[in-house]
Amino acid sequence: MIEAPPMPTPELPQTYASAVAAYEDHAAIKALVLNRRSEWAKGRENFIRAAYRNILFYRGVQWIKWDRTINRWRPARLPRNTPTPVTNVFASTMDALVSVFARIEPTLNFRPGSEEEPADRATADVAVRAIQVIEQEVNLRLNRQVLAMWVGLTGGCWLETGYDPDPIHGTQTIEQLDPMTGQPTQVVVPIGSLYVDAVPLFEMFFDAGVTDWNKQRAYLREKSVVVDTARARWPHLRDVISPNVMSDTESWYGDSLPVLGPQIDENQTGRLAAQAGATRQLNTHVTEQWYWQLPNETYPDGLLAIIVGRQHVAYAGPLPYARVSPDGTRRPFLPHVFFPQKLVPGSAYPKTVADDLAMKQAQRNRWESIIEACGMRMGSPVWLKPGGANVQNLTGDPGNIITYNAVGPNAAKPERIPGQGIPLAFMQMIELIDKTIEELAATFDVIKGARPEGVSAGIALQILQERGMSRYAPLFILWEQAWAQWAGQALEIFREFVTEPRLLKIKGRDGAWQVQKFLGADLQGSVDVIPEAASSMPRSSMLDRAEMEQLASMRIIDITDPEVRWKFLEVYGRTNLTPTMQADTKNAIMENEAFEALVQHPVLAQATPEDVEALRQMPYAIMLAELKLRGIVIPRVRPAVDDHVIHAREIRAWLKSESSQKLPEVVQILGEKHAEYHQELLQLQAQAIQTGAPTLPVQGGYFSRPTPGSSRPQQNPLTSSSSPARLAGEVNEMAGDMST
Repeated sequence: MIEAPPMPTPELPQTYASAVAAYEDHAAIKALVLNRRSEWAKGRENFIRAAYRNILFYRGVQWIKWDRTINRWRPARLPRNTPTPVTNVFASTMDALVSVFARIEPTLNFRPGSEEEPADRATADVAVRAIQVIEQEVNLRLNRQVLAMWVGLTGGCWLETGYDPDPIHGTQTIEQLDPMTGQPTQVVVPIGSLYVDAVPLFEMFFDAGVTDWNKQRAYLREKSVVVDTARARWPHLRDVISPNVMSDTESWYGDSLPVLGPQIDENQTGRLAAQAGATRQLNTHVTEQWYWQLPNETYPDGLLAIIVGRQHVAYAGPLPYARVSPDGTRRPFLPHVFFPQKLVPGSAYPKTVADDLAMKQAQRNRWESIIEACGMRMGSPVWLKPGGANVQNLTGDPGNIITYNAVGPNAAKPERIPGQGIPLAFMQMIELIDKTIEELAATFDVIKGARPEGVSAGIALQILQERGMSRYAPLFILWEQAWAQWAGQALEIFREFVTEPRLLKIKGRDGAWQVQKFLGADLQGSVDVIPEAASSMPRSSMLDRAEMEQLASMRIIDITDPEVRWKFLEVYGRTNLTPTMQADTKNAIMENEAFEALVQHPVLAQATPEDVEALRQMPYAIMLAELKLRGIVIPRVRPAVDDHVIHAREIRAWLKSESSQKLPEVVQILGEKHAEYHQELLQLQAQAIQTGAPTLPVQGGYFSRPTPGSSRPQQNPLTSSSSPARLAGEVNEMAGDMST
């Protein structure tokens, strides 16, 4: 099974002398684990058996029978020449269903634990990016797919989060005082790495009577690891660790899964080979039991006990992970988050739709077998060979010449009787079973990404999708809470154990890469993780397209709006058709970043409220000249090059953002004037298009040509006397020389 890295070793509690002795009492700990495992194993076999059956069906091994004598699934004993066809509708349906689970990525909001503490607000801001670092480090995208597959086939799965101090992740050298000599010395310590591990139902033992997993006080994870790995992980037990000799059925399940092969042929050799492979597993693997328990009177800091081979205690100590409050108080927690598919009243064991589908798949296989048998036995033509016909070489081959006796009192020739057709009711039964499977799993065409025949309206597609997704609405709610709980635990582990910088590389919208560093120490305050309601509901791109088309046909949205057209291209994945639009968007974002960089300019840093108000009242061209005289360069507007719609949209969006509103007011004013000028140019272009007049070549923001037919004299202000128009023209010339 999946192997988890070793846990970090926390310090023993110093304030509980009796607790230290309790952790050292290995005999009592082994007795506790054995007792809990025996208690929690009662009634567990039925759920494990069904989960194993579902995995067999997914592999295509479906003609099987449960043998009570050996407590195993074995190949079904069938009459000779019985066809065993398998059309794996079960697997295709589960693939469609699992893909829905794997797309659940709720939006998580990180809120300060308290409004009064500045450290909490700062921690909430850092947590938004820190969680991205964690997701990259633990390879969450891959583990999300593994989690979804386990949940789909077995009904539930746990996500274990932890810190692996293995030196394979790197080491660092630190200086510390030697306690014996008092001299400084250098010590090599591991950097470590965070990890997540999907824990299937086969490995977990727990109290089935506690239906709310968050109220579980203890549980046991039992997994199989390679003997050499266990010896390397626990060097102090190297000489006593040996392969297990397992006798219980539950251990056999976990050991047989890694070598469970598909059905090879109708002789069922693949299944027999899988059973033999499980035996080979037993000769090279050993069991590790990880017992987790929250604090009680005996173990005030909780208990993590690791038993190898069910006999040797490899580790016993307090829980390694805890939530640390600002006053230094540690509250240990259990690092396993439960992801169920369907809850069942009165039981902690979840339910999966795969159990229902497996029964229908077995029924489908039987009907297919009947159809194939009918085709082979009754569907083939037969020959009638009369007695005394003296028929020779009757082979049935094409072009065969048959000789028979046509003389005599009972002379007759051989006759061929055509085969009987397969009854139509048999085929209709197959169609009914397929329809029932689709209904049970709610995997209708729209869920599979196909447009149902005869359905084109966006509202109709939305109704079909909601019809399918409503079956799993409770799952989306449960998973939103589970992912929020996981993020909270991951942040706490990151805070306590990550002492080396972690890098987050983000590609900005302008195409440039940004690198940010994070440490566990950056998370000083408390933070609450809240999932955004209904953010995990998967959406189909086909449905988005249909809805947008319908909104456009109803004229609710303006398809001529460049911003709306850009969104259409994004949804259809064809933004490559407008390369200039992409370039304008990138340039506009770069301009926004240039405005943010003006915060560091010393002249703007000393701006007074009077200076800000003066800038607000200045025309744009005069403002550019004033800034140039003071050595301040802002992004230049290029009237003949820039797409003013895109530039105006991007800078307005930036000015509305929280980050821009935190900038000094003088910088915000510069951005607002820049946006106003883009809007002014845009309006002039629109007027020119409406009147049919050619677009004027404008520079610096001054439009001097009068409207034909107006009373304004046809005079060039640049050649007139020292008038305001001429002064403004000179300012325009200076502004035209400016560059970004």
